[in-house]
Amino acid sequence: ANGRRFVADVASAVMAGSNKSLEADAALSLPEELLANILAKADELWTLYEYFDYKPTNASLRNYLKVIASIGQSDRVLAIVEYAHSNSIRMDEETYLWILFGLRHLKGSARLVSDFIRKMKGSGLCVGEQHHQAALMSFALQGDASAAIEFYRQHLALLIAEKRHGGAGDVTVEMCLYALQAFAFGIGHLLERSTNTKDVEEVLSAAKDIMAYLDRNHSAFDVKGPIY
Repeated sequence: ANGRRFVADVASAVMAGSNKSLEADAALSLPEELLANILAKADELWTLYEYFDYKPTNASLRNYLKVIASIGQSDRVLAIVEYAHSNSIRMDEETYLWILFGLRHLKGSARLVSDFIRKMKGSGLCVGEQHHQAALMSFALQGDASAAIEFYRQHLALLIAEKRHGGAGDVTVEMCLYALQAFAFGIGHLLERSTNTKDVEEVLSAAKDIMAYLDRNHSAFDVKGPIY
């Protein structure tokens, strides 16, 4: 049993180490051959758990997700989540963060991202600013204004209001810019899909609220103007 645990822990450590140089989507600019080699090594190490009949831990799962998410293998993230559920592996906040980050390139994943946020809260886990940023990043990359405005209603507007009244709600510059980008990229789709201007007016109202927040709290940040 100790031998199996040792090999499994070594596998996790190697997978974690292979990810040290992979920062956000910068990993995707690496040569395809190198990315394929990293993925092959991670898959090979992951099979050691099955080979030695050793159940992976949350930390092991998270390290595997780091590799998958960093090199843009979004379609495989859900398979890993399904594996965790079927093997009763309880995932923590950091693991969920890598799940959210890993889904950023999966087309139509906005509802999944929102579901994972709700699932975290339902499990008693803390949903922090990094989780919000990862969710909004997905909406921005996919130009999903509908998902962004729903997220704004449920989370961002409440945090902004809390901050406005001296509360501890923290809304980062990144969260605001991702939301604005999602609005900007997706507002055209809203206009194409419906003649109802109410949705567009809601997006513009939310954008104004976010701009006002940035002006009050991050006035030195000048990227917001062109996006708005």
